[in-house]
Amino acid sequence: MKIRLLLLLTFLGLVVASCKNEGNESPVKTYGISKLDFTSWKDVVKIKEAVVLKSDLPLTYPRKCLVGAGRIVFWDSKAKKVYLFNSDGTFISQVGERGNAQNEYNLIKDIAFNPDSTVIKILDESGILNYSMEDGRFLGMEKIKSDISPFVWKLLPIGDNHYLFYCDGGESTVIDYEMVGGKAKVTGLRKKECIPFITDFFYEYNGRYRVVSDFGDFYVDDYDNGSLTRKYVFDLGPDALPDEKKPQTFEELEKINNAPEYHKCIGCAFETDQWLYLSVGGLDLNCYDVFINKRTSDVIAGQTIGLMYFGACGNDFWAMPYLDDVKEGSFLYDALKDDIKAYPDSPILLKVNIDEN
Repeated sequence: MKIRLLLLLTFLGLVVASCKNEGNESPVKTYGISKLDFTSWKDVVKIKEAVVLKSDLPLTYPRKCLVGAGRIVFWDSKAKKVYLFNSDGTFISQVGERGNAQNEYNLIKDIAFNPDSTVIKILDESGILNYSMEDGRFLGMEKIKSDISPFVWKLLPIGDNHYLFYCDGGESTVIDYEMVGGKAKVTGLRKKECIPFITDFFYEYNGRYRVVSDFGDFYVDDYDNGSLTRKYVFDLGPDALPDEKKPQTFEELEKINNAPEYHKCIGCAFETDQWLYLSVGGLDLNCYDVFINKRTSDVIAGQTIGLMYFGACGNDFWAMPYLDDVKEGSFLYDALKDDIKAYPDSPILLKVNIDEN
């Protein structure tokens, strides 16, 4: 379970769904999450679509997926490569190559779309490599022209040469980075309060850019015009990590993260028009799926059942099952058995809807 939690919170990221609409923002909202013991997931998780990623490649589990503009981008955890598929799961091409040339990546830190979903951006230790969404061809590289470059682990493109970065070094964890007149404008947006734990901090909803809280906190901020404001606060009561236990050294981080006490952090978050999803990690070394009805404040929360949620679009979530955990007799197996039998080693991307009725 400890390994699964680490995979969920450290490596597995999100399908970033390309759904952009204008919407009005409301003031900060607090949600109480008192019980995380829900088990009847088959009654609320409705599978609307299943897409098998078909190829001769030995695909494993994703560290991140992107969905948008008729494409699926799959960052393979084991192969440490990125692959491009059509929306029906047909393989198109490998995106770039591993190596040290200017058009190659070595240590992939993150992947993302540009704001209009025409370019795949791969954050590497050497900079940001750009590839075509159409066919995966190399378009060029952007250097991060700042001393924060070695510390950047996550990115969210928000404009031309304009990014939100998550950093594990320096005084700030969230950085607003923009190239203006050939010079880097770097603004710290969130002060570092403890040793960072790298999860998936960014998502987009309804044309807004959201930023998930750091280790030991439970909230979501909204980015607008160079600043962060609180959007959602999640009250997990006495099971949330106390402020005085936030780690100030790597040794403390390892000790706290491997202890069964307390919820430690939000691994990722996404929104549909009705639901807010959180992956919460920590208590009893488990990972919990939390769905909050934004209209009624009702909460559905319990241990994850082997579905990795990666993103949202409109009223639906994107998810992918751990096929090793999909056992005969489970509702996931019953829904996916034909695809599993036909493609036993292929990842399956799911579009799901949450229905509490």
